[in-house]
Amino acid sequence: MDRSEAGVRNILVVDDELMNIKMTERILKDMPSLRVIGAMNGEEALKSLEDNDIALIMLDLKMPGTDGFTLYGMIREKYGMPVVIMTADTESGTMQKIKELGIGGCLSKPLSRSAVLDVLSGLIGQL
Repeated sequence: MDRSEAGVRNILVVDDELMNIKMTERILKDMPSLRVIGAMNGEEALKSLEDNDIALIMLDLKMPGTDGFTLYGMIREKYGMPVVIMTADTESGTMQKIKELGIGGCLSKPLSRSAVLDVLSGLIGQL
């Protein structure tokens, strides 16, 4: 099993668009205490959770197959780390559901460096 190195926190980024995973890697590249692990669908995400010590999950809502809300429910049943939703869907119904589920945070796409760092610093401590 690939567990995190001492002092390094793994962030699982689940998004069906590789560009968004790479963007998160670029945003966090200057932070050696954080390592991005990418997953492009629910199946890959669940496998990554089994194989790695994950501190936080950044989860896309709109994905083929298992959507983000369904995957969040599956994760919540078994794991206790914080989850941040990433979405371009800012409709009030979506935002209300995120709030009702008690999800740790929400990032609007396209991702901005400052927004990612603000949300992550509030959830996993000093970056």
